[in-house]
Amino acid sequence: MVWVGLLAAAQIADLITTEVDRAQGGIESNQVAAFVLTVGGAGLFLVLKLIVVAGMAVAVLVAISYRQKHPGERAELCLDFLARTLQGSVVLLTFVDLGNARVFMQIIAATAGAT
Repeated sequence: MVWVGLLAAAQIADLITTEVDRAQGGIESNQVAAFVLTVGGAGLFLVLKLIVVAGMAVAVLVAISYRQKHPGERAELCLDFLARTLQGSVVLLTFVDLGNARVFMQIIAATAGAT
């Protein structure tokens, strides 16, 4: 469940860095995220991100429950696959967050250079 918490933190960091970039004139390059932000703003974006986190938490709990009720290789493979997927998602979102921070720094540098 630590990784689910890290996923939540990465999702919130993505929302914050995206909104900071957009406030400075940045454009969301992910077309799905851009559509969500256009239609429902940051509030809808946050709700959808939290739904993803909740879904992953439920998947982890189901996999753990399955492993307890049906111990064996299948249960271990399922939990291992889920753990790797969760960890990969956190790592990828961390790179996205760092990319968003880089964009913010570029916007600030361009703005400072223009004045």
